[in-house]
Amino acid sequence: MVNQMNPADKSILQQQTETYFEQLQTQKITDTGVAKVNHHLWSHLLLLLLGVPFFLIGYFTSAPIAYLAQQFTKKRIKKKEFIYSVGMVAHMFSFLVYFSFLFLLALISWNIWWIGTVCLLPFFGYFSLLWRESFLEWNDTRKFNRLPLEVKKALKNNRHQIQTLWKSF
Repeated sequence: MVNQMNPADKSILQQQTETYFEQLQTQKITDTGVAKVNHHLWSHLLLLLLGVPFFLIGYFTSAPIAYLAQQFTKKRIKKKEFIYSVGMVAHMFSFLVYFSFLFLLALISWNIWWIGTVCLLPFFGYFSLLWRESFLEWNDTRKFNRLPLEVKKALKNNRHQIQTLWKSF
């Protein structure tokens, strides 16, 4: 879509976008904080606090997978364009090996609680990713809401102008 813009409009969009992101950098916030103003609600914080135990379980049980995949990728892959694709495959392979090993141990123990827990670990790992993303959004909106009113209005206005210009094409 940007490639189809005429040069004058593209220049205006580029100028407004650069100005907006410079303002964000000056205020040490992200675009997410401006875009998702309602994520700073107390109810959102309460849900985050309730999810902490599940986040911790998922985070610490998934940490070995991430570490193994990261070390493999860091040692073996030298070209930047292959890092993410190989990293994803390394994560998937590490995931399969790690949870297969844990499931085998749980089956050997023949304890229904261990088997059930190991079966839930991938869900906790995925939950930890969602929780972390939600926490970062909440924190970004918290930072945005602490800014002076005139700064918030200017940032919202600049973001709105960019969106309006973008939608007009």
